[in-house]
Amino acid sequence: MHLYKINFQYSTIVKLLEDDIDIPTYGFNFIPFSDITSQTHDDGCLVDVIGHLTGKSDVQELNRDGKGSKLINIELTDLELGPNDGSYSLNLSQISNTSSVTIEEDLLNITVPKKIVDLSRSSNDSTSCVILATVLGIGTNKGWYYNSCKKCTKKVIPDGSSFICEKCQNIVSSVIPKFKLELKVVDDTGSVVLILFDREVYQFLGSSAIELLQGLVVDFGDTSSVPDRLDEFLGKKFLFKLKIKDDRFSYFDPKYIVMRMSDRESLIEQYNRNKDDIQQSPCSNTTPVLSEFHKESGTIDLEASSDHCITPVKRTSTAYYDDSSPSIIEIPSETSSNKYRKIIKEEDQ
Repeated sequence: MHLYKINFQYSTIVKLLEDDIDIPTYGFNFIPFSDITSQTHDDGCLVDVIGHLTGKSDVQELNRDGKGSKLINIELTDLELGPNDGSYSLNLSQISNTSSVTIEEDLLNITVPKKIVDLSRSSNDSTSCVILATVLGIGTNKGWYYNSCKKCTKKVIPDGSSFICEKCQNIVSSVIPKFKLELKVVDDTGSVVLILFDREVYQFLGSSAIELLQGLVVDFGDTSSVPDRLDEFLGKKFLFKLKIKDDRFSYFDPKYIVMRMSDRESLIEQYNRNKDDIQQSPCSNTTPVLSEFHKESGTIDLEASSDHCITPVKRTSTAYYDDSSPSIIEIPSETSSNKYRKIIKEEDQ
């Protein structure tokens, strides 16, 4: 029901508007999230807003003036990328911007392709690259999600019954769970740990962290378990665009942030056709593939598949690992690529 209405009478005349008339075409007046949270907008009228639905409450029964009604609170998240919000936040303007870089261009033509063994040889400057790798394991020691501030999406720190956002310098009473996964991936030259944030995990699984947490509550009564949906990563081959910044990570435990990723077969096939430009390692046609995933023991069998390697190898690896697992597996160039050498993180004596 609107505040005003228009009555058309017999004598009413309707004329076509000129193109330069300053009247909203669709009747929307979208308000930025920042105006709503800072309460700088006119709260005497309804507002239009675009956001990502990240949560909802149960149906609440209300009684006003003797009349019953129902209410559902919904939670919307601003997905617009701010100047300091990090590279993994989704910018709404890029969705409809035809001049933005497509994932095909980014993964195949723009970003430099590399092998895993080449990552440790990168310069100290921040850079990016693309690798083709198979997911070997999922890190569980640090969890698979974090609680984020609604305003800036950064991780919040528990403080009693509330949380503190160090970036906003505010006390936060309500947070939004977001994905943060550590995946150990492998190619024919070695393995490395990658960090995936919310956008990449959501795009692959098609489910939010909130939805997986709700599923754990329904199935197990708590949220301490690892969702079965994460197993969908195991054994999958992806093209990963990585952000490399060496000064943030230890030499003995390198981790790289995934900026974009795709398991689309057509992209992988095109990448393989273009990889002649990449320096090949011995037995470069060897690709680790998932032979079998054992749910009960949490292990997977990896088998090397090659056109030129005479001695294929099959080995069992833990699908879920913690920080005590070897952080790097490198295949020395002077030996067969079927033999893996473990480089274990040094411990202080």
